[in-house]
Amino acid sequence: MASIAPNSDESGLQSESYREKNESATASSSTVNPQSQPFDEAATKRLLRKLDWHLIPFFALIYLLCFLDRTNVGNARLVKLEVDLGMRGLDYNVALAIFFPFYVIAEIPSNVMMKRIRPSIWLTFIMLAWGIIMTCMGLVHNFRGLLACRVFLGIAEGGLFPGVNYFITMWAKFLTMPERIEVERRLAADSKSLSNDFHVKYVGHALADWKIWVMSIIAIGVFTPLYSISLFLPTIIKELGYANNAAQLLTVPPYAVACLLTIAGSYLADKARQRGLFLLGFELVAIVGFVMLITNDIPHVQYAGTFFAAAGIFPAVPLIVAWNSNNIGGSLKRGVGIALQIGIGNSGGVIASFVYISKDQPRFIQGHAILIGTTSLSACLTILMTTYYRRENARRDSLAHEHGTANTELSDEVSPEMREMGDQATFFRYTV
Repeated sequence: MASIAPNSDESGLQSESYREKNESATASSSTVNPQSQPFDEAATKRLLRKLDWHLIPFFALIYLLCFLDRTNVGNARLVKLEVDLGMRGLDYNVALAIFFPFYVIAEIPSNVMMKRIRPSIWLTFIMLAWGIIMTCMGLVHNFRGLLACRVFLGIAEGGLFPGVNYFITMWAKFLTMPERIEVERRLAADSKSLSNDFHVKYVGHALADWKIWVMSIIAIGVFTPLYSISLFLPTIIKELGYANNAAQLLTVPPYAVACLLTIAGSYLADKARQRGLFLLGFELVAIVGFVMLITNDIPHVQYAGTFFAAAGIFPAVPLIVAWNSNNIGGSLKRGVGIALQIGIGNSGGVIASFVYISKDQPRFIQGHAILIGTTSLSACLTILMTTYYRRENARRDSLAHEHGTANTELSDEVSPEMREMGDQATFFRYTV
């Protein structure tokens, strides 16, 4: 990880609400000066593990349900969705695509509502809303009804991902006083090196940073096959010659393998501090899968290709999002950069909706070729960014050596001008 970039669990806890909720507790411990004490590595690991186990499993389950509701239309297609609703031509693809613009647009307004309403109420509301919408989707009788449900589903689900992130920043009542002090200490140390001020200029810095735009293009190249697989895997397997029920069941094993590799890949990449190389490796695995699908007409080989495709694409998503976040300095610039990447990346869902079209059945040669192209583009840009980050880190190390200066990231000696430079500061080291 970048030397100054805090873990998301750490940076997430720095919110006005959190400080207000714990002001009295902090005052009672005024005899302790958090910044004057060294970090306890063992205690920090216990703290982060506690944060993870209290928050992540629950939110992961919610997001799983959200993703299933978003993509199960692909399973409904196998049980005569198009016939029952009188759909023809590209109607199915349009129904998929119409979800994503509203999904992206809803993200910011939803977080505004989170500030006006208690998160527990707002998150419950949007979950209840998309549950009702999904129930209504089972009752529609025509194509227009399906479109309306997909639009409202996008609006309801768009608030979940940013809402969960905001929720994490506000609720940490399960922390003990020593753990709260540790969090405040780490946040204070980080704020010495990079600016956490709210100023519109940092928004401009994010929009003008070419690295964030390249990371966003990589995200499109990864998100497009992600949504393509999620929305069309049942159809792809059915066209291999399997019956509808068998095709539904055969979608499970590729996802199971992808789930295990996503967890393992994220852990190992973080352990090795080599996000770029792991990302590249998974992109190459996905390309192998799509090549197997496009070059072979043996059903068992093509089905094996779906394993490679899923096992390569799904682990790549958390890697590219974390890699971008690690390499943006300053809290506001980081927030804008993450939002920009996620927003642009999700536009890949619109592209994915038209990758596999009915006239290309049963081989879907054109669709597989498109995904080989998008994934290959991401792989090439991953190589570019990995090379750039390595060379830039080496250049900054050389400058520090020439001037006889050490890394001052956690020192009071960092000037205000240097703090405002964010990841352009000479003490910042990129995650490779």
